[in-house]
Parts: sequence; structure tokens; C-alpha cells
Amino acid sequence: PRIKNLLNGAASDAERSSARMQRFMERQTQAARQTTQAASSAATAASVHAQMVEKNAQAHERMAREVEKTRQRMEALSQKMRDEQAQTMALAEAQDKAAAAF
Repeated sequence: PRIKNLLNGAASDAERSSARMQRFMERQTQAARQTTQAASSAATAASVHAQMVEKNAQAHERMAREVEKTRQRMEALSQKMRDEQAQTMALAEAQDKAAAAF
């Protein structure tokens, strides 16, 4: 009976140990799965972030081109107005001379 009890106790300990090992393996597998999912999510987020940065950079480039075009149009308009003002002044001067001649 004593040896039988020892063997039964050892078998019981082995079963508990085996069950603990099984639970440990399941937890490790689950942790590995979660880590893989987290890494995948992080990679996806990084990819989305990189795409957004690229789109933002493109938007800034377009905005800079539009600002430059607007600046050029404003400069051209300003030059046109200066030219027209000079022509108006010349015309007014010519009219003044013509009026003085009468």
C-alpha cells in the first residue's frame, strides 16, 4: 500500500505538472499570437502614417505651387497697373499741354 500510495501520489503530481505545462504552453501560444497581431497592427499603422505623410507633403507642394502662381499673377497685375498709371499720367500731361496751347 505504501508504494502504491507513493506511485499514485507521483502520478497525481505528474498529472498536475502536465496540466500546468499545458496551460503554460497555451498562455505562451496566446501571448505569441497577440504579439504577432500587435506587430501587424503596428506595421499597418506605420504604413497608414507613411501614406498620410506622403499625401500631406504632396498637398504642401501643390499649395506652394499655387501660392507661387498667385504671387506671379499679383506681380503681373501690379506691373500692369503701374504701366497704366504711367500711361494715364502721360495722357494727362499731353492733355494739359493741349489745353494750354488753346
